[in-house]
Amino acid sequence: LLACSCAAESLATLKNLASRNVLPGSTITPLASSLCRLLSAAETDISNNTECKQTEDSVFDKGISTQKTFVASNSAEILWMMLSNESTCCQASDSLLDAIDVDLSLNEADSENGNVDDSIYSASGSIRALSAAMFGDPPSVKGVPLLRFFWEPVINLLGKVASTIFRGSCNSLQVGFSLVDDQMNPITLSKSVCRKKQLLVIVLEIVLALRRLIDSEMVYGNGDLCPNEWMSLIKALDVGLSPWLMYPAIFDEQFKAGKIQNIDQNLQQEIFAEVMILFSQVQGFLLKCSQSKLRPFHHIADDECREHLHKFLLRRICPALARIGDAESLALAVMKSWCVVGYLPFRDGNWSKSAVDLLVEANASILGSGSQYPGGYAHSPEVRLEAFKSLVDDYNDKGVSNLSAIDSESVSTVTSASFFHCDVPDLSLFSLTRNLRDLHLELIQKILLPQIIAILEPNYKVSVQSHVLPKIHLLKPKTDSGKEIEFNASVVDCLVIMEKEFRLRKFAVRVLGTLFRSVSGDGDNRCHFIELLKLVAVSEPHSMESWIDETIKDDHNQTILVKERLIEETYRLRLEALRQMELCLRAPFSELPHTHGSVPIILKALGETASFFVKEKGSSSQSMGLGQYIMSLLTLASVIPLARLGCTLDGRGLIMPKDCVTSIIPEDLLSAVSSDAVIGSIFSTDELHVLSEEQNLFVDQLSIAPFVFVHLLRADEENESISLRNNMFLPRRSRRKRERSRGQDGKEGTTVDFEPVASVLKHVLQHCPGPDHRVHNSIELRDGTITSNSLSLLPSKIRMVCYEALSSFFSHGMTSSSFEAESLCWLQNSRSDFGDELVLKSQMISSLCGAIGRFHLSQDGEYETKESLTTQLCNILIELIASKQHIAVQNACWGLSLILGYLRVGISEEKSQASTIDAYATFVEKSFGPILECTCSVLETNDSTPTVLLPIVHVLREVLVC
Repeated sequence: LLACSCAAESLATLKNLASRNVLPGSTITPLASSLCRLLSAAETDISNNTECKQTEDSVFDKGISTQKTFVASNSAEILWMMLSNESTCCQASDSLLDAIDVDLSLNEADSENGNVDDSIYSASGSIRALSAAMFGDPPSVKGVPLLRFFWEPVINLLGKVASTIFRGSCNSLQVGFSLVDDQMNPITLSKSVCRKKQLLVIVLEIVLALRRLIDSEMVYGNGDLCPNEWMSLIKALDVGLSPWLMYPAIFDEQFKAGKIQNIDQNLQQEIFAEVMILFSQVQGFLLKCSQSKLRPFHHIADDECREHLHKFLLRRICPALARIGDAESLALAVMKSWCVVGYLPFRDGNWSKSAVDLLVEANASILGSGSQYPGGYAHSPEVRLEAFKSLVDDYNDKGVSNLSAIDSESVSTVTSASFFHCDVPDLSLFSLTRNLRDLHLELIQKILLPQIIAILEPNYKVSVQSHVLPKIHLLKPKTDSGKEIEFNASVVDCLVIMEKEFRLRKFAVRVLGTLFRSVSGDGDNRCHFIELLKLVAVSEPHSMESWIDETIKDDHNQTILVKERLIEETYRLRLEALRQMELCLRAPFSELPHTHGSVPIILKALGETASFFVKEKGSSSQSMGLGQYIMSLLTLASVIPLARLGCTLDGRGLIMPKDCVTSIIPEDLLSAVSSDAVIGSIFSTDELHVLSEEQNLFVDQLSIAPFVFVHLLRADEENESISLRNNMFLPRRSRRKRERSRGQDGKEGTTVDFEPVASVLKHVLQHCPGPDHRVHNSIELRDGTITSNSLSLLPSKIRMVCYEALSSFFSHGMTSSSFEAESLCWLQNSRSDFGDELVLKSQMISSLCGAIGRFHLSQDGEYETKESLTTQLCNILIELIASKQHIAVQNACWGLSLILGYLRVGISEEKSQASTIDAYATFVEKSFGPILECTCSVLETNDSTPTVLLPIVHVLREVLVC
């Protein structure tokens, strides 16, 4: 107690002398060194005494602790005065820097034996005193301005000293973080570091010193560091602090090995916690930069320093935080900060390099296996989504379009100098290049399209574009034994990652449709866009199954749970692909008439998807829940766009409102296949906005295409129609040249033959299952429930949509049938045994009878062929008459009347030769005998109503006339 009291009084006297600036110059250097040792020793004793258990016998402990507190505070104040005075600043600073410059690896043996050299105490106190004087204690205490000159060497020195505690890290100190070497040495942490108890005090002081710097300049400041200071700070964080992110992995290994007793847990955990807080503050600073009103200017003005910081965090820190912290939040903050500057001005291709660099860093992959994310990526799908959005989304955080803030013609002429004189909107690269066609096509072909392919179908090859984005491979963090850190994800983590992955893929699908509908798009690229959309619709999502098997290895029940969610997410991804194809099909009928040449390609893609879904039975893993109904639901979603098509009287193509087709579908079933409902549950209003040129595409109304013509068949053009249908299977380029040249009647545009569309609908009818009378369970989806009744009606609703579409095609002359006997197998195999479906089927057959009568029965031909075809039609119509469904009977009778009428016209136009008349008589006798029998049996029943009798009597009259 006496010694502490004397020391406190002596320091009080020195403090008085220092305040009056009368300390002799020759005493500054030794005094500064002594004060640092005294400060560190006093605070160490205070902390040790605080941890000890107090007893009643230690009557002097409280007094001693009070005197030591005075010693520490007076020492700190004297050092502050010396550092803030111009006459003593340089001498005191040099003394403290000499004390800090120690090699912790040389003191390892003494530390393990419990012997601590005075240099360790001196270094610890010097770090605390110098950092407090330089950076202050923000926000209340500012640093000493005189010491700003020492910031760069002090930061370098702190990083160097902190790195010497790691074995084998001295060589990396000379290089630091390098942007050139992608596959740099991974972050490691030696187990022996955890045993250097006394030396860890210096490391903790260094971490706290760097935290004071970050608090001063990033948390409460604006990052006003010069380029050299930024580079020194990044280097210090890399070589000195980043290895401590591996501490939990080291602790886990030692705990399993039974060596936990040799570790000073409290000090190590405090260092680790401070390092985590430090990087969290860096993350907050980057978010502050992205939300600043200074956009498009960044707080870090130097481009090289900003790039160095971003890449350091993405390549070094995020992989190390993936196992122990929120690496996704830090990476998202980096992406937002990266996009602050934007891509203007367009000088020397810098915009292209900036976009490619951003995507390359976001899509970095982990070298080897065992990645936390599907596809082996180093960063979360949310991070890759943020990078991708920055290239195509030109809306601000409030979800308000910036397009109205600037004239479209002046977007490409904005320069950095003009930012000071006008409010330039935060436009994406897609919008900035829209009026510069060459740059826009370069953006699509060399940046956006390769990125979309990498997300959706990495194996897809584009013939006109061989550009591939470069890749970088990062190494996983390791322990000093060389063992890589494994990521043990739970089921919840897998479900969250899967949802984010499919969120990214849905976004890519939607961007793909947007590129198709871009005003500045290229026709050749549009073919690839539709091909990619079709491939997404009919393919299983790549790399998902293998990722699930690698991530969840032991628990079979959890694997089944995750794969059930995979089925639902895959279903929603396919629905989004179908939605984009439907919007692309609608584009030529609304605001984008110049895309008319792509209509046959879109129709072919939709037809192939519908044919695929109706045949696909699903894998064995899809036998329960939603899986067994997925293909039927997707079939319904595929045929709805085809059923919306029609034509005007002059042969122009039109697209009907969706309600005209979907009014017969139950609401819960329609919600499950409605892409609008699904996209609403996936994207919020501020995640992906519609470009201004697409606004009218979402207005659901009847639209007529100015340059799309329907090939309306006439009786004398049957051979010509067959030739046109064959053109659908020519190479794409030659076919598009023919279709673009001349439309119907010599008009400019594209003439579309609907026979392939009708063939797809017939194929769906032929393979669609019959009425399902099984007991179904309701299915719970995230955005609704499909009832059991609706599931049982699903096959019927698919057939009803096809019947309605074919009826329109036949009645308008948009298509005819190839008139062979086996061509009606699709109609004979379709099952319709109740209600509204039977009515629509009879209506379609009636229209088919008119088309067959017009294009075949009324023309010259062999009666054997006519007899076979007519017999099939008559048998089907007789079944409809026997159904006693009033409207179905009326439609069937109308179809029979059409057949008889066209036969009568055909025989009257032929020559009255004996052989012809005899063949006709035999044909009539064989074909209409069953009709007479059926109609007579219906007339004999007592419950026949006039609505049934009158059409039957009309049919009898036609038979007698024939």
